[in-house]
Amino acid sequence: MAFVFVIGLPTGMPPRTVLGMIAAVVTASATMQAAGGLNYLAALADRSLRVWPGGITIIAPIVAYIAIAFVVSRSVLDWLFLPS
Repeated sequence: MAFVFVIGLPTGMPPRTVLGMIAAVVTASATMQAAGGLNYLAALADRSLRVWPGGITIIAPIVAYIAIAFVVSRSVLDWLFLPS
């Protein structure tokens, strides 16, 4: 902000790609919460980490990927079968 107000440099364009990614993550999280997916995700991660606590760096991305894949696949199926 100092560069804009003090030095007088022109402002840049907003990072639309980043804003789109943030909106997608918030939308996916809200969808998972509404469908009960976050509870399922937490239970799946809890069970996995109780079996292998040292695998947090491996298990966490896998569980997140599985949960997001469920949400995306369900959204795509809903979109494909919408009545025209």
